[in-house]
Amino acid sequence: MVELIDRDIRVAIETSAALSTANDIAVNSMKGVEFYGAYCYNRLSNSIALSLAMSVAKLFELPTPRSKRSKADKLNKSDVSSIPLMVRLLAQKQCQRPLADRARGWTPELTQMEEHNAATCLNAINAAISAYEGFEASQSGRFAIKRVKIFRNKMLAHTLIVEVVESLPTYTDLFAMMDVASTVIEHANLAVTGVQRNYSEIKNIHLEFSKAFWEPALAAAANVGESTS
Repeated sequence: MVELIDRDIRVAIETSAALSTANDIAVNSMKGVEFYGAYCYNRLSNSIALSLAMSVAKLFELPTPRSKRSKADKLNKSDVSSIPLMVRLLAQKQCQRPLADRARGWTPELTQMEEHNAATCLNAINAAISAYEGFEASQSGRFAIKRVKIFRNKMLAHTLIVEVVESLPTYTDLFAMMDVASTVIEHANLAVTGVQRNYSEIKNIHLEFSKAFWEPALAAAANVGESTS
């Protein structure tokens, strides 16, 4: 599950970087500037936001049990890979014990590190759980998760004849959920694989890539707009 979530979150980080960079440039550097192709840019940024919303909805999906089995049994055996389900499993002693045992073998040549490695694993698990539960317990976190869920169920997965505009997730919702997802998977990845990944560093790299594209692209569009006005 961790590997699948890692894959999904890397895609979401790239998408988030593209969206946030474009938004920052459009709002700050090009505020009030009329440029050629603005309509196309708006459609493109909306499409990127939609892609990010889809990724975030997948990362935070908590499937609703529909069988006769208990909710706990259904969720424990779900084939969905998501942050809430991963955290649910990590919180269980039957999951923590084998992970801690496996962590003892992270450095086979240093047997004196066995208990330290096991403690590091359990601390990482607790940090992952704390990051998710803290976000979920906050008012802004609850509302963000709720809006993304409604958006997924009523606009992404289906087209329903209902009014959902007031429930649309904001950029702030999406970016906040991406940040907490990155924190959770960073700790979970350490606990499960013994590898310390820095998702903030990955994010910064993609922000630079996005900036390298959007700045000259939007500046060129603005110059074309000025010459044709």
